[in-house]
Amino acid sequence: MKKLLVCALVILFAVSVTAVSSFAQEEDTTYVYGEVVSASSDAITITEVAFDEETGEEVVSQATYTIAEGAEVENADSVAAIPEGEAVDIEVIEIDGKKHAKYIYVYSETDEEQ
Repeated sequence: MKKLLVCALVILFAVSVTAVSSFAQEEDTTYVYGEVVSASSDAITITEVAFDEETGEEVVSQATYTIAEGAEVENADSVAAIPEGEAVDIEVIEIDGKKHAKYIYVYSETDEEQ
């Protein structure tokens, strides 16, 4: 009985460590804005627009993000269905040193009118 209890505690500890490391992995979330250059089911490339706080100027660069497993897309049927030139916001998480798109918001024409 004592061995069973110790075994159960070891398993519980292992599961909790895994859950904590997964949670910590998602804490490093960043958000980017830009226009779609290309999109497929496994990656999205955008022209990013950022603000340089030192110079006060916009900085434009191109970046590609792998689509995270279970990623959500709003205002499009899928990532691959997002047309070139469409404005998007992307929630980015880092997994194993690689940036993944976890959530993609596609701006619609009604968003731009408001």
